[in-house]
Amino acid sequence: MLNGTLAGYPVLGRTAVVVCAVALVISFWGPLPTPAICSVVPRVCTEFFSSTAAFSGVVVSERDWSSPSEPDSIERTYYKLKVENFYRGPSEEFIEVYTENDSGRLTLDVGHEYLLFARASAGKLQIWCGGNSAELKDAPERSARLSASWRE
Repeated sequence: MLNGTLAGYPVLGRTAVVVCAVALVISFWGPLPTPAICSVVPRVCTEFFSSTAAFSGVVVSERDWSSPSEPDSIERTYYKLKVENFYRGPSEEFIEVYTENDSGRLTLDVGHEYLLFARASAGKLQIWCGGNSAELKDAPERSARLSASWRE
């Protein structure tokens, strides 16, 4: 990278100078922004057909789960819901779903009604943010679209 000396000091080539300049600018600027995991919402029909289950229900209980190897760290939260409307998937009175304790988690509140799109993962239904799952009062058009079009 050194192209010689000038008055006894090493002189860098043009490429080395550009690389150093870019590194210096990035170090002051910081990392480039990345989109949040919850920023892209697919169309309702797209999420419906890619989901194992789509339903609305009221959360009746929640429980945290920790790995036996890390009992002080909550790995996921399970929610039990009383199903109000089925659109796709198992037609049971109660359905249990879970969300991982990570940046993609979707937290639910006991006593609130939600429209949920869930996918099977290791034999259980998983929910996450970033899709059309939402508290029902915030998603009336999604629920109406499902009720009119895709009730199984």
